Amino acid sequence: VLGPSYPEPNTKLEATRAFYHAVVLAKKNFRNQVERDVIMSVMNDACMFTAAPEVQIAAFECLVQIATEYYDFLMPYMNTLGLLTLETIKSAPEKVAIPAMEFWSTICDEELYLMDLVQSGQPAGGRVSLNLIQ
Repeated sequence: VLGPSYPEPNTKLEATRAFYHAVVLAKKNFRNQVERDVIMSVMNDACMFTAAPEVQIAAFECLVQIATEYYDFLMPYMNTLGLLTLETIKSAPEKVAIPAMEFWSTICDEELYLMDLVQSGQPAGGRVSLNLIQ
């Protein structure tokens, strides 16, 4: 997971792209707060790497995957992610802003899914909405 923190843009890009495909395998890591904090910090830094928009795009795509797979663990990071995505949407080139917007679309999808489960009386497996879209 530390690959995206390397300073060289091509290494950072390829490591971030590789992490995108590994996110689904990181369940054990996301259950451990220290490891989760490291992952989220590295992704946050990669999202802010304005020297290479391709790295930013790949990093925001990782955040989308993280939101899909690990929505339940996001609340401690939402202040940072909210500011980061808002600033990116407002000021970055469109190709970088789109995956930042997709992060919020994914959050909405997860919360709507959880609301549908509750309304239909189906068990949500102990999952609860973080109410980030209300």
